[in-house]
Amino acid sequence: MQTSRRLAALGNGTFARCDRQKQVHRSLAERGEALPLIDLSLGSSDLLPPHPVLEAMAAALPDPASSA
Repeated sequence: MQTSRRLAALGNGTFARCDRQKQVHRSLAERGEALPLIDLSLGSSDLLPPHPVLEAMAAALPDPASSA
């Protein structure tokens, strides 16, 4: 299967880097140095997201920074 140039440019370590960053953030959150992580990279498509998550996403959409 052919992949896009943009996807190919990410390389093979993209998901490993994301996993490391998530672990660092979780560690900071456990120490109270960061907000808890809401990981949207995985999910169960047969379950609805929690209502507070949907509200936060809807509130952030109009902010131009959410598209950067």
